[in-house]
Amino acid sequence: LIHGDLFIGGSARHCKTNHSELCQQARKDNGQKGLSNLPFLTPSRSNICPLWTLPKGLTIGGSLELRSCHNIKKLPQNLQVSKHIRLFGCRKLEGLPEGLKVRGDLELVGCRSLKELPKGLRVTGDLTIDGAAMLKRLPENLHVGGSLTIQNCHNICLWPKNLYFGNNLTIRRCNKIESLSMEVKTGKSVLIDLCKNFCKLLSQRYPWS
Repeated sequence: LIHGDLFIGGSARHCKTNHSELCQQARKDNGQKGLSNLPFLTPSRSNICPLWTLPKGLTIGGSLELRSCHNIKKLPQNLQVSKHIRLFGCRKLEGLPEGLKVRGDLELVGCRSLKELPKGLRVTGDLTIDGAAMLKRLPENLHVGGSLTIQNCHNICLWPKNLYFGNNLTIRRCNKIESLSMEVKTGKSVLIDLCKNFCKLLSQRYPWS
């Protein structure tokens, strides 16, 4: 249990957490005995964090922020974060845990290996997805309480059923998106910018009209 925020960055001076304690917990979770096999490594002085994983069942009372953690492929199951989740430059991250509920904002920036988001993902605040090159669609029953921003996601092309967001929708530089499904329900405005192949809105009644 971490009562406040957990920030893990690319160098030791940026890491606001006790890596030795995390190493011990991760070793217990994975049944590893040798120090050479630890999934956590000592932070380097480079801009890349050598972290491989986080402990199972991690509970954070504040926000979680990971920067340039290039080795992390997934977040642990039963992860609980009370505020925001911000993941920047986690290049090998492939997905998020099933049943994840984000009580603040969810930012996924530069997570270029991200293939999918869990079904029924609920974000109380804003959801930002930027530079997820392998993401092809959003999950079914996605619920975003704030604004939804999707940009530089060049392979995303399919809209899910029952997509809801309470504020604005921004789609920018997503070249495979050709149309916007009117099953999308938005509270305010829609901005579609620099999407070269976007050509139509479906003919159903627009929920914001």
